[in-house]
Amino acid sequence: MSQIWTAAIVTLLIEVLKQRSLHKWSFPKLLHFVRLNLMTHKSLRVWLDYPDVRMNDGKRNLEKPPEIGMQAQLPF
Repeated sequence: MSQIWTAAIVTLLIEVLKQRSLHKWSFPKLLHFVRLNLMTHKSLRVWLDYPDVRMNDGKRNLEKPPEIGMQAQLPF
């Protein structure tokens, strides 16, 4: 019986986070990203509103993939 209540509470919390976020999250995507970032030290409010933005010294910078020259080269 406690598993049903736990699932209901998690569903309610995810829905509340989804409603308060500025970013347009889908329920499964938000649930997945919350699970991935559960043990990280991030501001929840900032992360919910700008999930693809990294904060550097209070300034927002979009994360970009590393340049090809910067990627590790694996010898074969």
